[in-house]
Amino acid sequence: MERSMMLLALVASAQGRFYNKDEPMQPFPDLDCSAVTFTTGGGCSCDTKIGGSVVSIEDGYDKATDTLACPACAGLGITATFDTATGVLHLTGDVTMEAYTQAMKSVVFTSTSGAGTSRRLTYNYGRAMYSTATGHFYEYYPKNSVNCNTAGNCHWDDAQAECADKSRDILGLVGYLITITDAAEQAVASSK
Repeated sequence: MERSMMLLALVASAQGRFYNKDEPMQPFPDLDCSAVTFTTGGGCSCDTKIGGSVVSIEDGYDKATDTLACPACAGLGITATFDTATGVLHLTGDVTMEAYTQAMKSVVFTSTSGAGTSRRLTYNYGRAMYSTATGHFYEYYPKNSVNCNTAGNCHWDDAQAECADKSRDILGLVGYLITITDAAEQAVASSK
């Protein structure tokens, strides 16, 4: 049986688990919403309704061999969509953080690769994707969702206002435009 190493992370906590070729593995079986520390001023708890969560194969993703699925999602009122181009599983639905916790606990990672390469999987509450490489959350807004003029030009002030809009908050965190300052952030911003 071929085994490979996977690193699992949420912000600063990480643990390693082995996965076997062609054998579904739950990367987050011990996830517990009541053990999550909410550091935002948003007053979040396990009963807080949120619009989404993300599970990502952050490092080592092989789009030819790796998949993520959420078998419990439909029963929890959550839609699961796996983006094969990026290795990101988007979970959406107007349900509580506890429901998202149960969904993320049920997520399964499967790889048909026997190469023995490691993967880093991350999860987070909220629509945006968290990067352990930069310590930031990222959410892409298509050009047509930002107030642009009739020529299709978007102004920095309009884009910043869109990011900072209260409806775009992620668990009380206010958004802002990114300023890419190094190669690691460029890689994250362009890959997911």
